[in-house]
Amino acid sequence: MKTTVFEKGKQKMNAIKGASAVALGSAVALAGAALPVFASEAGEGADAAIVSGMTSAASSMTGLVTKAVPIVVPIMTAVIVVKFGMGLFKKLSGKASS
Repeated sequence: MKTTVFEKGKQKMNAIKGASAVALGSAVALAGAALPVFASEAGEGADAAIVSGMTSAASSMTGLVTKAVPIVVPIMTAVIVVKFGMGLFKKLSGKASS
């Protein structure tokens, strides 16, 4: 059974709707966790709560980067060295055989 152009279009639109719903949900969850605007103390305005929320989000992101760098750098270095070595070997073996 062949699918028509209209059915293919419906399938693509459903896939796009699903992906956009996931992205919107993720954005709302991130905003709710990173920006505690409504949890401000009495007497402070929303601007102070936004500044404190952004500051806490920035510090948590910095902490994440600080934890990830010692793991990522050696792995990326190994990948680069292996790729360079493979390219060098291919170049030398290609010239040696001809």
